[in-house]
Amino acid sequence: ALLAPLRPSTWAEAAYLVLSMPLGILWFTMITCLASLGIGTLITLIGAPVLCLLGVLVMAAARLERLRARWLLGTPIADPHRDLSALPLGKRILARLGEAALWRDAVYLALRMPVGILTFTATIALVALPLGLIVSPLLAPLAPEPVRMGWFVADTPAELAACFVAGLLLAILAALAVRGLAHLERLLATALLGASPSE
Repeated sequence: ALLAPLRPSTWAEAAYLVLSMPLGILWFTMITCLASLGIGTLITLIGAPVLCLLGVLVMAAARLERLRARWLLGTPIADPHRDLSALPLGKRILARLGEAALWRDAVYLALRMPVGILTFTATIALVALPLGLIVSPLLAPLAPEPVRMGWFVADTPAELAACFVAGLLLAILAALAVRGLAHLERLLATALLGASPSE
């Protein structure tokens, strides 16, 4: 546990958590815009192709999320989609629409934005505070004013040393918290992006 802040896997998990917000915004925007356009124009010739395009993009984005989970979380997730290439186009579309995996992919991608905002904010806060405390003794001589952290002012070498030690201790706790958040992300990704027990 003491070496958790130094492990490459901790930093990979932190990268996963931080990347979840921008990707979540992208996925949420893609789904809401194309679903609104497709449903709104369903009575015309444009709606059905737009919704088919949305399905293809959802599957591609979910595939990217499975790769991201494997690379950054170390969690391989098998693609739950069946190979429908032997079917004619119309039957392939209907079969894909009836596939639970497509709808789970869409739910996962829609959840990326709210979950990503939470994990991004928590990860940045968890990394920034210990890092600020650790580097404060190095930056204090360069600063025109003493180091201030809320009500605490560090302007003596002993206080700056205390900041450094507190930063190291908080870095260990922050790394463990990042690992805990990443574990929750693993559970979510496995549950929604993987095959269900009935498939």
